[in-house]
Amino acid sequence: MAGLDLAIVAQKSEAKNGEQLVRVTMRSGTSWDVLHAQGTVRLGTRYETAQPSAQDLELGTYPRSMDEVYENGLLFHGEDFQGIQSVAGYGEGGIDVQVKPAPAPTQWIAKPRRRKWVCDPLVLDCAFQAMILWSFETHKAGSLPVAFKQFTQYQSSWPKGDVIVRSRITKHSAHGATASIEFIHAQQQTLLAKIEEYECVIDASLNDAFERSQLTREPLNS
Repeated sequence: MAGLDLAIVAQKSEAKNGEQLVRVTMRSGTSWDVLHAQGTVRLGTRYETAQPSAQDLELGTYPRSMDEVYENGLLFHGEDFQGIQSVAGYGEGGIDVQVKPAPAPTQWIAKPRRRKWVCDPLVLDCAFQAMILWSFETHKAGSLPVAFKQFTQYQSSWPKGDVIVRSRITKHSAHGATASIEFIHAQQQTLLAKIEEYECVIDASLNDAFERSQLTREPLNS
């Protein structure tokens, strides 16, 4: 599999309505002309505080084992990104998963700028993975994220320990879904972060692509 060079560019901050806003883009290509993602970072002097939402949705038992999740064509993620430990509950209205944190930045990045994650990348990715599991069970098709309105973090750094990722579906059809997603520390039960108006596309054509993305280990020639 060929590598891909990415450029993440943060533009100069601009003042607007008493806040500092920074436009951020992720690009590739010979002239960095291929835009993959973009967003606006809102800078502040303090972190907001919030509590997890009340558990007003009773979820059923997820029908698959964790072995099926990562080995049966549902999730295409390699060993490093297999962060979902268990599925605590599933229903048409949402899915709850418990996930492990990412290893230290030094284990993933050659020369990291920080020794600790400001925001855990594996936990975030597992939220998107959980929505794939939800779409497979609800619509028999895979899904991929396309956008979200806002990500808010309530901590200056990510604490140690497992995280409960709680996804609540606000709208869905055979072709897409929107959801709100909360990240809750499993032991402390504190709200770490929240994604509002997450959107994903659901398409049965993704099913074969997910299966083809799985790597097989070939024996080495002696």
